[in-house]
Parts: sequence; C-alpha cells; structure tokens
Amino acid sequence: MEKSIIIILCRICVPICRLHSRCRRVQIGSARVTTTRQDFGWPLDTFPLQTCKLWLQILRVLALCLLVFSNCGKAIYREEWGGVADEQKKKRVIVSDSFNRADSVTSLGSADTGQVWGVAGTGTSVFGILLGQAYEVSGTDYAFVWIAETDQIAIQLEVPVFSGNCNLHFRGKDANNFWIFAIDNVGDPINLTKMVDGTLTFVTSTTGSVSNGAILRVELRGCNIIALLNGTRVFNVTDCDIHGGNLYGFLDNNGGGRFDSFLIESLSE
Repeated sequence: MEKSIIIILCRICVPICRLHSRCRRVQIGSARVTTTRQDFGWPLDTFPLQTCKLWLQILRVLALCLLVFSNCGKAIYREEWGGVADEQKKKRVIVSDSFNRADSVTSLGSADTGQVWGVAGTGTSVFGILLGQAYEVSGTDYAFVWIAETDQIAIQLEVPVFSGNCNLHFRGKDANNFWIFAIDNVGDPINLTKMVDGTLTFVTSTTGSVSNGAILRVELRGCNIIALLNGTRVFNVTDCDIHGGNLYGFLDNNGGGRFDSFLIESLSE
C-alpha cells in the first residue's frame, strides 16, 4: 500500500517539479507561464506560477506525512531521533503481576493477568505477599506460573530487596529441570545455571555489582538465551536444553528478599 502511494506521488511530483523549474527559469518575472502537452505530459495552455508552487508544497507535506506514518519512517524516527520503539508498544503481555493485593503468608494468589501462582518441587515451600511485594516465607523451592509459550518471549523481574541469592527461573518443567538467572553475593555474583534431570550446571558467570532494586530480564529466541541485568546484557548463550519448559517464576535461597513487577511478554508482534 505504502509503495503504491509513493509511486503515485512520484508520478505527480515529477512533472510538477519540472514545471516549477521551468517556471523559475523561463517566466520568473511573470505571474503565468505557457506550457504544452509535449513539455509536461498533459494539455495545459496556461498554468499559474503560484498554483504550481502551492501544489508542490502540498505534495511535499503529503510525502512527509507518508514517511512519518510508514514503517520506514517509524524506523528512521526510532534510530535517528531516539523515538520510542514501535515494537515495544506492540509487545503482547502474557503475564503481569504487580503483587498489589492483600498481604498473605500462605499464597501469592493469582497474577494481575489471571494466572495462578504455584510452587515447584516438594510443595513444602510457601510464598506470600507483604506490602505489595512477593517473598518466600519458607523453603527453597521456586514459585511459578504456567504459560503455553516457550519461545520468542521475555521474562522480567524486579528485586527491590536483595537478600544475597535471588533467582529468576525460566523454562522449567519440574523441580529437576529448569534454568536460572541468578544474582548472588558470594563467588561469581551473576550467573546463568541450568538443572537437567537433577544435575546442576553453571553455564556461565561474571562479576558485577548487585544491590537492591536490581532488574533481571531474560529473552528467549529459539535456543538463544540473552540475560540482562538492569538493562545491560550480561550473557548471550545458545543452549537447547529444556527448550520446552512452561514454568516461569522466582526463588529466594537465603530468605529476606523481595520481588516485584513480574512480567512475561511476547517478543514477536
């Protein structure tokens, strides 16, 4: 559609631009010019100079509007002038939870988008809500929501209170098969770990500053896993283990941590 409009505008603009050029060159001191079918492709005996200029300005405005509202224009706006990414506006939210509901010491209840929170593993761990934030009351299992999507998605979690070992779980199947993006205060404080059939493997790790208010984000595209901490990419790995896991959530190994603003969104429009 956009291509067709551009072609039409070009077909109109070219002869008018030629006319404008001839007007300026031949009749610059006159208010009117004389043209022929041979010169410009249509039968005009007379054509006002001011009308020529007016039409040219109108077509320029139309071309600019088309550029701004076309995908090409939006891409240029985003890249050259720092506009808000159109893709971000169109991302489909799959799960969102602000935890802004009544305090509880027995359950996380349901996410703002309706998914029910569960607990993987032995089932003895308990999660609750305190002052609009989630926390692990007891145990070392992870809280999760189940979703159908396992690819082309991003999972994000805020850690307002860092306890020393807070984990974002993704692509989990059960208590023995899952991925972890973890922040810790001992050893390598930022790491990407997987558990396959009960065997824990540190895939990659790095050092860095971790504190209250950290934002963990994982983006999944096929077997590619990108992990970001506070908006900065820290890991980019390709690993197809547990590719089809449907459980996503979090864990506090030390106790005392707080979680907020849990989000799962589609990376495809």
